[in-house]
Amino acid sequence: MIFRPPFALVAIGLLAVVGVGWFVIAGPYSGDEGTRYVEAVVGAPSAVNPLLASFNEADSDLVELVFSGLTRLGPQGEIQPDLAESWQISSDGRTYVFRLRQDARWHDGAPFTADDVVFTYGLLASGSLPDDPSTAEFWRSVSCQKVDQRTLRCVLPAPFAPFLASTTIGLLPSHLLKDVPPEEMGSRSLNGAAVGTGPYRLVRLSETSAQLSRNSRYYLGRPGIERLELRFYADAQLAMAAVFRGEVMGMAVGPNVSREDLETLTALDRLRVLTANGTAYTALYLNNANSKFSDTRVRQAIAHAIDRKAIIDGLLEGRALRADSPIPPGTWANDVDIQTYDFDQGTARRLLDEAGWISEGGQVRAKDGVTLAFSLLTDLDPVRRAVAQEIARELAEIQVAVTVVPLGGTSLLESFLLPQRYETAIFGFDPGFDPDPYPAWHSSRSGGKGLNLAGYVSAQADDLMERARQESDQQRRRDLYLQFQERFAMDAPAFLLYYPLYSYVIDESVQDVRLGTLFGLSSRLAGIHEWTIDRNVPVG
Repeated sequence: MIFRPPFALVAIGLLAVVGVGWFVIAGPYSGDEGTRYVEAVVGAPSAVNPLLASFNEADSDLVELVFSGLTRLGPQGEIQPDLAESWQISSDGRTYVFRLRQDARWHDGAPFTADDVVFTYGLLASGSLPDDPSTAEFWRSVSCQKVDQRTLRCVLPAPFAPFLASTTIGLLPSHLLKDVPPEEMGSRSLNGAAVGTGPYRLVRLSETSAQLSRNSRYYLGRPGIERLELRFYADAQLAMAAVFRGEVMGMAVGPNVSREDLETLTALDRLRVLTANGTAYTALYLNNANSKFSDTRVRQAIAHAIDRKAIIDGLLEGRALRADSPIPPGTWANDVDIQTYDFDQGTARRLLDEAGWISEGGQVRAKDGVTLAFSLLTDLDPVRRAVAQEIARELAEIQVAVTVVPLGGTSLLESFLLPQRYETAIFGFDPGFDPDPYPAWHSSRSGGKGLNLAGYVSAQADDLMERARQESDQQRRRDLYLQFQERFAMDAPAFLLYYPLYSYVIDESVQDVRLGTLFGLSSRLAGIHEWTIDRNVPVG
């Protein structure tokens, strides 16, 4: 199970819980003229609406193509201009003034204005959308007002650097939806109003496919591919079969696809594979409030005793990237020189000995009459269970006894992790669009008050996180995060295991595709307006 923090902290969207009506927005494609790209997507669309799309892959892909936000994420997660061509931040970090593009228009030709931004952010603040209540609470705390048609001012109650990442969410056309009650925003009839400002215009949507045509007036440049089609499949096997048969030209492959299946596709000469890591890490959480893990040396010893390379190469079939920091690799705030814990059982034994946990005659280590034995909770996912069993086996080699206890994902989080009623656990966490580690590692967020599941307490780390989330200058903010990562590595409050690796299998004729870090699977499409089709390369 992977947990994502609320929208207010990481600027992810809303859970789609409504059905979709199948519709035609414009006339169908006329013939096969021009360049065309067809991709397989696992799942089916539900609501083509940026406020309702984040947990549905098909919806997220369509939203990425059709809609735009004030800002956008660069390949390393840096904030770049989108519908806002520039912005200024006040010296106290509370006021943001956005200057909007003059050349941006909705797909129906209407001009984009500050009214659309105020309208969309008002919907987020309404509390009438199906989302975590903290989303509405956050947006109600932000006062956004139109200065003029091209200027927007947002005032925050306190400095909050992750705010800019929140403005990446797609904006809705007020001229089409302003009279619709927020609670009806996900109804079937409204899906016909999937009008955005993005690089592609939705032409036709059905339960099996979505057809899109390029937005020739797109403000970042006329897209190089004229037409797109997303075809929806019930599962990855059906989608991969379509790729293999040459019915589609591309597919994003997640870490759960077997190495054998992936190699079957990559063996085809007409396809190439691009690889990128996601932002969700899987970690071995250690309850720092438990006396067995209160000594840093014990936590460091456990880190040295686990062979992540063997786990990744074997159990995960190479479909993951070793995790050393809670700030994802490939992002602007990640520390590439962070202290690491390499597999070294000798060092692990020495640290445990120094901490007073002694093994007599190869028996389980003990200290003051207490054995170093504990439970390891995990969810029911077979891969996670296998990882847990391997960790238990490796720790047994340094005379630490571990009992693996599989639990349902909801029960694991709500009954054990959040209230910190556990000893150790394997769990996943996604920091989202902004590197801010505060929600997951600040001491105020522990003990059932938030997502600091390990109960990590460090005055120095707290200070660094607090200062960083108030620092609007990216370089100064990065310097603070580098110091935080050093502190985190030394304290080892949890042992990070791996980040997922995704493969983008795509036809050789499709050119200029560049992947950065994937903040969601749909971010593979972030630069699609720059893609081209080489007519000299045979397709399929």
